Amino acid sequence: MLVLAHGRLLRSSTLAELRAEAGIGSWVRTPQLDRLCSLVDAAGHTYRRSDEGLAVDATPEQVGELAAQHGVVLHGLVGTADLEQAFFRLIQESNPAERLASAEGAPS
Repeated sequence: MLVLAHGRLLRSSTLAELRAEAGIGSWVRTPQLDRLCSLVDAAGHTYRRSDEGLAVDATPEQVGELAAQHGVVLHGLVGTADLEQAFFRLIQESNPAERLASAEGAPS
């Protein structure tokens, strides 16, 4: 995948690399949190647990399929970032001077 902005090549990588770098993952709510943590870990994904749910470094599709295969009930499953957000973040990171000028010109 090539990411271009203002006529410049910002990134050349695979889609999987871009997703991993962007932190694309899932937020999950389930009454079977311990079971899902074990399954996610066994599948090789990392996760962060909180009182509200589980942040998983895997796509919603991967988490949903894993839960379905093992009969784990999900009460919520959402993606935490998408490729569009990753693209805009790459553009912003590539031009810090433009970001600074835009912040200085912003009304307070």
